[in-house]
This record gives sequence, structure tokens and C-alpha cells, in this order.
Amino acid sequence: MAELELLVRVLERAQNAPERLKSYALGQIEQAVLNGSGPTRQGGGLVPNCVSEAEARLLRRVLFAAGGDSPAAVSRDEAELLFRIKDAARGAPNSPQWKQLFVQGVGNYLMGFASPSAQLGRERAAELETFANDSGTRIGRFVGRAVTTAPDYKGAFAMVFGRKGRDRFGELAAGEKITSEEQAWLETHVHADGEVDEYEQALLDFLDEE
Repeated sequence: MAELELLVRVLERAQNAPERLKSYALGQIEQAVLNGSGPTRQGGGLVPNCVSEAEARLLRRVLFAAGGDSPAAVSRDEAELLFRIKDAARGAPNSPQWKQLFVQGVGNYLMGFASPSAQLGRERAAELETFANDSGTRIGRFVGRAVTTAPDYKGAFAMVFGRKGRDRFGELAAGEKITSEEQAWLETHVHADGEVDEYEQALLDFLDEE
């Protein structure tokens, strides 16, 4: 459990993390749910296909961690993992936190906003870190001149940091809309077994309300 907790904390604190690290942590939790054994089941009942309180908490922390795939947001792969766990644990005495996490997690994937450039490459991250740590007058003078002499100082500052032309509010608005592709994905998962269970109904109610 200490090792799994370490992985979760790394993902929570990291500015960037390999996608495979987050996938590995989620995979460990999924296997514990499916098999009823693993680090999350120490000191508890070995009940397979059941989401414990510890697993629900860890899943939430990993899914919304800053590092890894779709930082602080749920990716399609992660939403599919939630559906797999939901199907396996349906009808089990799951933690009360699990239904809320399933609804919020899948809802975040469908209606949330995840910037495609949120994860920086290693080389670009190193460049920005070097820039931020350089206290020389040359860089300070360059930035100061760009900001104070340009008529559109906000545009100039955005240009310095490589964000000119990005419509943040437009991206957020687009992220809140469920696309036809996302709708098809949702319908495939909801109707996979020919019925709508209580978790899926809670998800549909949430999406309808939002």
C-alpha cells in the first residue's frame, strides 16, 4: 500500500509524468477490484468485483491528478476503465463514493475541457524551467521592454510565452459540448448489455441536468 500511495503522490505533485505511470497505478487499483486482492485490500475482506472505500478514494486522486494522461481531467481510456469497473462491480456492496466518482469521472470526460498542450515535452519543460530560473538582466530587460513598449501589452506578453491566438474561453465552451463522437461512445457503453443500470441512469441524469 505504501508503494501505491507513493505512485499516487508522485502523480499528484508532478508537473509532468509519463502516461504509462498513471495507467500502471490505475491498473493496480482495477486489478484489486476485480480480484479482491492487492494493496488496497490489506486488513479488509477479500471480496472480488467490489469497489472499497480505499479504492474509490485512490481512483479519484489518480484520475484527477496533475500528472499523466489528460492532467486534472479524465481521458477516454480512463472513462472506459470506469465503465469496466462499474460493469464488474454492479450489484456489489460498493463504497457510497463509487457511484458519485463514476458519474463525475465519465461526465468529466464527456463535458470537461482538457488542453491538448497541457503536458509539455521534456525538452520544452527544461527550456521553460531554465528561462524561469534565469535572473540575469538580459531576460528581465527583454520581457520588460516587450511589455512596456507594445501598444497591446497583453498581446505582446502572450506572444513572449507562446499563447498568442489561443481562444481559452472558446476552448472551454467547446469542451462542455458533447460531440457526436462522444455521444456514440456513450450509447455504445450504455447499451452494451441491453439495459440501463442505476449507475448509467445516474450518469444520464447528471448529463441532462448539466
